[in-house]
Amino acid sequence: MTGVTGEQLAVLFDCSERTIRDLAKRGAVVRTGRDRYDAPASVTSYVKHLREGAAVDNDQLDPDHERARKDRALADKTELQNAVTRGELVPAEEVHAAWVEMIGVARSRLLAMPSKLGPVLAVMSTPTEVQSAVEAEVTAALEELAGVSVEAVDDPGDDAAGASGAADGDTMEAAS
Repeated sequence: MTGVTGEQLAVLFDCSERTIRDLAKRGAVVRTGRDRYDAPASVTSYVKHLREGAAVDNDQLDPDHERARKDRALADKTELQNAVTRGELVPAEEVHAAWVEMIGVARSRLLAMPSKLGPVLAVMSTPTEVQSAVEAEVTAALEELAGVSVEAVDDPGDDAAGASGAADGDTMEAAS
């Protein structure tokens, strides 16, 4: 007789002899006689069998894998919620609103400087006085910008309220 025994094929496939018999019943290995198998044909047939099984398995969900994926997602969600509770994360809408507010404050303060400083600087006689007046106005603008925070922006969708308040010279208080 030619070929290999079930035991030899089991060693080749790294499985038990019972698995070889089951594979033979399903046509996944080529039997040539009682406990005899055609090794090259069996390898080819077994690889084909594995590929077909893999194609079917790809459409099916592995419960253990899906449970682990769900557990990871829940852990990530909990970590994010804890970070929000600790104040480490802020919603993107609030950050966007704060930036819009800061840009509005900076714009209005910069645009107001010429008309505010013009009359003051016109009567000054020394460069030191002019420098001090400009520095004071720039410092006031920077302090107002420093006072803008995410908490200080009441309504993220209400850009007009923040811009009009800054244009009127109102200073936002820092929320600590």
